[in-house]
Amino acid sequence: MKKTIYLAALLAFSMQAMAQKPTLNQAQDQAITALLSQYPDGCVGAEIVGESSAFSQGVSLVLREQHSPQCWGGKGDPNTSPVLMSANIDRFGRVFKANVIEGGRLELLTPPTDSQKIIDDIANWSHPTKTVFAKYGIEVLRVELFADKTYPIFTVSDNPLFEGKTSKRRKALFKALLKANAQWDFAIVTGDRVRFVEGKKRKLPEW
Repeated sequence: MKKTIYLAALLAFSMQAMAQKPTLNQAQDQAITALLSQYPDGCVGAEIVGESSAFSQGVSLVLREQHSPQCWGGKGDPNTSPVLMSANIDRFGRVFKANVIEGGRLELLTPPTDSQKIIDDIANWSHPTKTVFAKYGIEVLRVELFADKTYPIFTVSDNPLFEGKTSKRRKALFKALLKANAQWDFAIVTGDRVRFVEGKKRKLPEW
C-alpha cells in the first residue's frame, strides 16, 4: 500500500515537473520585452508554451491579443485571447516565427536597428559556402543576411541529405559550411524543413 502511494506521488511530481515552464535567461527576457513594446501597453501578452523543439535551451511562446476597452478601439471579444504570433527564441535572444515558411522563407525577427540583406542573384553571388553546397549537389536559391551580415539563412533546393535521421554525410556538410562561413551561426531552409547550426561566433541582438 505504502509502495503504491509512493509511486503515485512520484508520478504526480514527475508530471508537475514536466508541466513547469522553462526559465528565461536575460537575452530571452529582453527579446520578449522588445516584442511586447511594439504594441500598445497591456494590449498583447506573452505566454511561454514550453521548451523549443528547434533550439537547445530555447523557448517557444505565443503572443496573445488582449481585448480590453483601451485596446484595438475596444473591438473584439474580451473573453477571448486570440494568438497574434507564435515564435521560438534561442538562448541568444534571437526570435524566429515558429514553423512559418512562406514561399520557402524562414522569418527571423530582429531589432529595428538590425540590417538585412537579401541575395536573389545567386549566379553572381560569390562565397565559400556556395562551393560547399555545390560539392554536395545542393543548389542555393536565396540568401538572407541578418545581424550586420553575420547570420545567413540559406534557402536551398530539396536534397535527400536533409531527409531522415542525421547522417555522417549531413554532419560533414554542416562542418564544411561552418568552416566556409568562418564559424558564424547559420540556418538552412529546404522544403518545409529548417535546420539551425551553431558555430563558435555570433553577433547577438541588441534589443
